[in-house]
Amino acid sequence: MTYVHRLDEIKMADLCLVGSKAARLGELARAGFPVPPGFCVTAAAFESCRRPHAGSGRFEIGEIPPEIAGEIIDSYTSLRHPAVAVRSSATAEDTQESSFAGQYDSFLQIVGTDALLRAIRDCWASLWSPRAVGYRERVAPGGAPPAMGVIVQAMVPARASGVMFTANPVTSDREEIVITANPGLATLVVSGRVTPDTYRLDKAKVKVRERYIAEKVEMEVAEDGATRVVPVTEKRRRRSTLTRRQCAELGRLGLGIEAHFGAPQDIEFVHDGRRFFIVQSRPITGLVSWGAQKKGTMLIRSSMIELMPRPVSPLFETTYLPLGAEVLRQVARESGIAVPPDAGQLVTINGYVFAQADPSKVHILSALRLPSVRAYRRYLSNLWKSGWRRTELAQYQRTVGKWKDLDAQRAEPATLWEGITDVCRANADYFRAVMLNRMSGQIEQAFSRLYPLVVPERHRVPLAVLLRGRDSEATRAEKELHALSEAVREDAGLQRVFVESPAGEVEARLGQSPAGRAWLSRFHEYLDRNGFQISNLDFMEPTLGECPALVLARIKLFLADGARLPRVEQARRDRLAAEARLKASLGPVRRAVVSSMLALLDYGQVLREDVLFFFGLGWPVVRRFILELGARMVRAGFLDDPADVFFVTAVELHQALRAQLDVDAEQMKRNVHERRERWKQHQALKPPVLLPGLSKVFGLRLSRWMPEFGAAGAGNGIRGIPVSPGRVTAPASVIHSINEFDRMKAGNVLVAPMTSPAWTPLLAMAAAVVTDIGGLLSHASIVAREYGIPAVIGTGVASRRIADGQIVTVDGNVGRVTIDDVPPACGS
Repeated sequence: MTYVHRLDEIKMADLCLVGSKAARLGELARAGFPVPPGFCVTAAAFESCRRPHAGSGRFEIGEIPPEIAGEIIDSYTSLRHPAVAVRSSATAEDTQESSFAGQYDSFLQIVGTDALLRAIRDCWASLWSPRAVGYRERVAPGGAPPAMGVIVQAMVPARASGVMFTANPVTSDREEIVITANPGLATLVVSGRVTPDTYRLDKAKVKVRERYIAEKVEMEVAEDGATRVVPVTEKRRRRSTLTRRQCAELGRLGLGIEAHFGAPQDIEFVHDGRRFFIVQSRPITGLVSWGAQKKGTMLIRSSMIELMPRPVSPLFETTYLPLGAEVLRQVARESGIAVPPDAGQLVTINGYVFAQADPSKVHILSALRLPSVRAYRRYLSNLWKSGWRRTELAQYQRTVGKWKDLDAQRAEPATLWEGITDVCRANADYFRAVMLNRMSGQIEQAFSRLYPLVVPERHRVPLAVLLRGRDSEATRAEKELHALSEAVREDAGLQRVFVESPAGEVEARLGQSPAGRAWLSRFHEYLDRNGFQISNLDFMEPTLGECPALVLARIKLFLADGARLPRVEQARRDRLAAEARLKASLGPVRRAVVSSMLALLDYGQVLREDVLFFFGLGWPVVRRFILELGARMVRAGFLDDPADVFFVTAVELHQALRAQLDVDAEQMKRNVHERRERWKQHQALKPPVLLPGLSKVFGLRLSRWMPEFGAAGAGNGIRGIPVSPGRVTAPASVIHSINEFDRMKAGNVLVAPMTSPAWTPLLAMAAAVVTDIGGLLSHASIVAREYGIPAVIGTGVASRRIADGQIVTVDGNVGRVTIDDVPPACGS
């Protein structure tokens, strides 16, 4: 039997003999692609060396038999390259379903026969490493471990190396190629230890459209019989690793490889200073389709992200989105923007909401027109006279009040549905107030630009102090919660309950004493006033008032923090003192101008936050009615759980409640189960903020203003928008939703997909804040500046890349987050 085969002899049909990686490299070598010469030790050799490990159910690798070792040594000698790379090639890795990336060991710069045989045995042994065993249990539980071939290839003297994706692995855009590259060997890139240069290519033209040149600090080089990490020279740190011509050359290679295998590929490459070599190619796993847009239209997610950061439920999609789309079109018309018939639609792809837009020059010019006089009057009324409270908010409150006291259990289904649609329509109309007040955030930017022009440098107080500590509805709620915590602090018995009990048991224990019941009465009044807070517009997610244990957990954190004064109150005092000093130092004219500027800032800075605060006002009523209908559908045999109702459509809900004869109860249950599972899978996706990804308006690529293009942000560095200055190093508390609020620790860095007014108490305890989503005017940005904590917003990946408890450095001056302790398995 032959235990060793040259790479250029191997084809895909030999996969079971040599493993997937070797079979693919052999295919490429046979097809004429630039693959370094080498050979593969077969899985049969592995089977000959495998021995059962006594008592563990696993195996160990014995000595390589002389006949197999002889074949390996002969092939190594004939290769005439003393330094080789030794890589695993298991029969189950690099498939369309699972890549096993980083699970098995590879070894570079191996020199000599003894070192080679040892490296091959170590490759085989890595099949039973805890990392590999754990991965196999997740992707193929209960399956037998695969066999493994081992690839031995001549080492290429790497001037640069990296990874190329022939489809965007983040957005699944098949019209793009993404290349990441770093000087030296690729190990630091694939393990995530460095932030590489990132290039995004137009696939049709094979031309670089965007690139991000990283600050390259380290590189790995091969010397003698080992590799080592060395500093990148100062000259190369900010220089592009690849030229545009090299990117195009590599891109064409990638297209050829994709065509050969018939699917998008994840390709590892090396450049020796003259040409590229391919050392690995495997299918990209996890690609999803984001649909094909009608020619001449764009889908934009940026305006939807903060309100609907996750996939929406089918019931919300079919009940609320049509109402929201109509309001968006109405706001556009009131602002003087001509709206095409098919524009302004809200569409879902993989559960994520996008707004449809027309990027044609005619409609863009229309959008750039000044708003109508009516729109200006309404905006100014809302700003100066809080007109939104008397109009949109008042109407919203009246509608909610109309339905709030209805006994849902006794009401007819038609009455409950009328209440749901009535409140949803009122919420959508209230959305108009949010849209018309979107300009209010620009007041802060204008103040920041005018301040140094109006106030001489010798009289200036720090701008950051003037932007802090304004009372909004969210900070009012925070003060109320802090006052409740102070009441606990002043009563030893209450304090003992909070200290000794888990948050979920606090309410029951407090109910056992008169003092506890009195405190609970105040607590429930707080929930009545503020419990409608939401972190997602989708009414499937519970409101804050439905999770009292989480609010009690926040009080426990206030008590542990030890602060006797809410951070926002201290910030307010600092600001008022700074304003007094500033005004006292100025003459009458400048004082009057600055006073007017500060008054305008007072109005504008909190307006957006106050409007957003009431967004979920009607959701406790809507959720109560919907869950009552869900309970009735359970009793009628259509659902297994009342909460399953969120995974039916509005039409299906009507049909079931009317007990129509053609409704198949079992089919509805199957539909609900499939939709729920699909919704869970879509949670892991990162939707693009713009479709198509390379959309242009007037020749300008809109993606330049979108966070985290493609694969940027690898390694221990994450980029974002600097929105609040300062620099902090602290552990991270990674919070994804209201249900995880109890995981926040005082003094930690808050890392979240996004925040809303419901998150304000968490920001009050945070040392800094980092989000995936947002911009200068987002909730996290405004509150971070009010509290004087560093903030980096719009990273796109932070809540996925940072693990809970990791030490991170947040630099709000430059918009960078550094992961200071990267776990050993982070590259897996």
